[in-house]
Amino acid sequence: MTARLLQRGLALLLIIALAAGGAWLAQGVEGRWVWAGAGPARLGEASERLLADVPAETTVRYRVLVRPDSPLATRLQRLVTAYREAGLDLALERLHPDRDAERLREYGLGRDGEGLLGVEDEWEHVAAPAEARVSAALERLLRRGSRYIVHLTGHGERELTGEAGHALGRLGQALERKGYRLQPLDPERTAVIPDNTRVLLVAGPTRSLPAETRQLLAQYIARGGRLLWLTDPGAPPLPAALPVTRGEGVVVDPQGAELLGVDDPALVVAEARGGHPALTGLGAPLLLNRAAPLRASAGAEWRREVLLATGPRQWPVASERLQDPGEAPADAGGAPLALTLARDTPEGEQRLAVFGDSDLFANAYIGNGDNLALALNTIDWLADQGGVTGRYGEAAGDRRLRFSRHETLLLGFGFLAGLPAVFLLGGWLAWRRGRSG
Repeated sequence: MTARLLQRGLALLLIIALAAGGAWLAQGVEGRWVWAGAGPARLGEASERLLADVPAETTVRYRVLVRPDSPLATRLQRLVTAYREAGLDLALERLHPDRDAERLREYGLGRDGEGLLGVEDEWEHVAAPAEARVSAALERLLRRGSRYIVHLTGHGERELTGEAGHALGRLGQALERKGYRLQPLDPERTAVIPDNTRVLLVAGPTRSLPAETRQLLAQYIARGGRLLWLTDPGAPPLPAALPVTRGEGVVVDPQGAELLGVDDPALVVAEARGGHPALTGLGAPLLLNRAAPLRASAGAEWRREVLLATGPRQWPVASERLQDPGEAPADAGGAPLALTLARDTPEGEQRLAVFGDSDLFANAYIGNGDNLALALNTIDWLADQGGVTGRYGEAAGDRRLRFSRHETLLLGFGFLAGLPAVFLLGGWLAWRRGRSG
């Protein structure tokens, strides 16, 4: 009995000593932890890449409405500190709701945390002090100037400002949020492509282009213009000036249709592989609908890269065989679905991108997987904007544990039978020990 009391006393003294030591360390050591939602201790990779493009000696001003007792004050200061530590000359101006009431009405700010980000005389609205919003506003400011995306119209192209499911309105809105300016071009009314065109977009024309339009495009490509062309199976042939041809048939993916739970083998689930800048940050699959295979007919001066290609269980079939595509042929896989081409010109590097599916970026499909990110990355690469996608401050994607069938059975048996057996055995041994004295 005396030995047992002594053991308990020593254990209690050890616990008290550990608690006292922890309290002493807490007084002498300063630490800081940042929990999810409390703001970044440091900026994300996309924001750091963006700051690398900020010209030297550029001062960015940040005017924010912050109430004295607002819980956003600490979050705002942490965010500003993160940008300054990353090398940005960021001048913060806190606006008081009473003292600065007239200026707030002038600026159009009324909600706590709402602000304006400015470079020189240009300003962008920031709805809340969050990395995603501040970096996106800064990116728009950096892209002031020659950043027009001219989109061809008049031949059944998908509208970049349309709201229908087949239109590209959601892409157009995302481009405007990133600071691009959209300009339609109808060659029948304006027979010239503006010199300040950063990227020319031809989005799935359904009617053959007139000879004058084809000549206009040929001249644009010949002088080094940058172009994004979206085509579909059965669409008019690609112009001869474009160093890409469209293959026959519609790509099917029976395995992907089964995975999606739909009865449409023309829905293709693709994954981006490779190190092209347009694929930066992509991790989720991409969803294509009735895609066409492509073939590059480029000469030696063009550098070709494949962004998307068919997998081993994906192959093109004639449109009348969509509902019964049969088995995958032995040579299935490897057909390009999206290509980029680049070559050196006296004015710099010329860049082209061709996709064998325009549904990929349509309103009805662009929200699936990384479709939107791929579209923005591709246009950023074409426009030579550094490949920043605007996906700032996002949490890491979900991580999945994958177990084999045997591992799953072992885990199930362990939790349902193994652990209870161990507890029962421990209880039985304790009971036996107590019985034996």
